[in-house]
Amino acid sequence: MSLLATLTEEVGELARELNHVYGDKQKKPEEPSQSIGEEIGDVLIAAIIMANSLEIDLTEVFHDNMRKFQTRDKDRFERKDKNDTLEMDGEGQRHGTQVTD
Repeated sequence: MSLLATLTEEVGELARELNHVYGDKQKKPEEPSQSIGEEIGDVLIAAIIMANSLEIDLTEVFHDNMRKFQTRDKDRFERKDKNDTLEMDGEGQRHGTQVTD
């Protein structure tokens, strides 16, 4: 059960960073700066450790989920280019913009 607590903690840290960057909550001056990418990495590591402890074949799970994504969810998400930004409005609707140099 401690693995679940670790995963939950890491997801909470990711949520906090997302809220600081994209939400209304400002970071306190004494709070350390963490990148969203670093927090996503922590979530991934915690999930991988949990999967390994449960003897789950992540390669098989990945391929199964990609097949599901390519069929059921193929129109659900739009591809995000590295020059795109994604913003959420007050109703939770996504609005993408193109960044130009």
